[in-house]
Amino acid sequence: MKIPKGIFPVILKHGEGEGFHFLPCRVKGEKGFYYYVHYASNRMLMIREDGTVPPYEEVKSPLCLATFFLGHCQSLEEMRDLYAIYNPFFTVEKLLHKLDPLLRPVLAHDMRHALDVFIEAVTSVLEYKRRGEEVLSQAEAYAKQFMNEEAVLTRRDFDEMERFRKPIVYHLHQMDKVQVDSYQDREKLVRYLGSSISFYQIRLWWLYRRLKVYHDRMLEGYAPEEEEDVNELERKLADAKWRTKVEEKDLEEIEKLAINPK
Repeated sequence: MKIPKGIFPVILKHGEGEGFHFLPCRVKGEKGFYYYVHYASNRMLMIREDGTVPPYEEVKSPLCLATFFLGHCQSLEEMRDLYAIYNPFFTVEKLLHKLDPLLRPVLAHDMRHALDVFIEAVTSVLEYKRRGEEVLSQAEAYAKQFMNEEAVLTRRDFDEMERFRKPIVYHLHQMDKVQVDSYQDREKLVRYLGSSISFYQIRLWWLYRRLKVYHDRMLEGYAPEEEEDVNELERKLADAKWRTKVEEKDLEEIEKLAINPK
């Protein structure tokens, strides 16, 4: 990423020899365009495109815009890692497809129902994963365009990134909900198979053992109270007064870290 010639000396002058991250695109403010720099010590600097360092009051709005935008970008990386946790479900789906024709003819009605619930749960998790990752890819592609010195970041772009966030989070939590709702039936099926499949039924026993391992790992580290926390957060985000209070608190923190003249 290329740093504009007139901006680079200003970054070094205020950097005191420390490393820094640089947003290559310009950020639009009421009085012009600016460049955002974040130093290793967590200090932040906003530089006008002519190379001057304006007072904090002038750059407060574009500085907050750049900070919040980069926060969204970081959360996208975290979400990508969270979605990757569900990759083993592709293996579970294959195992169930192999087990289905072997088990269904000999299962009692309630166990066939439990098998159907297990299959449907895995199918649903993978569908939510697909939908969520589709939105996540759109958000990543949108954010990537600002890693270019020709781009200009505006408030509308931040609002667009906000629009992506909710479905990405929603599909993640739906994956957990599906696993919670199907747990009793899945557990019943796994226990039944454990008591009825003989070790000498080599293929069936091996498929069952692999399925049990994945079943035991499903919802590993999940805390039921997290779902309520997320629901509460969604309610708060819909409350304009609550959002205003959060923004005011964030503004106070940003003002402390900004090194533009106060």
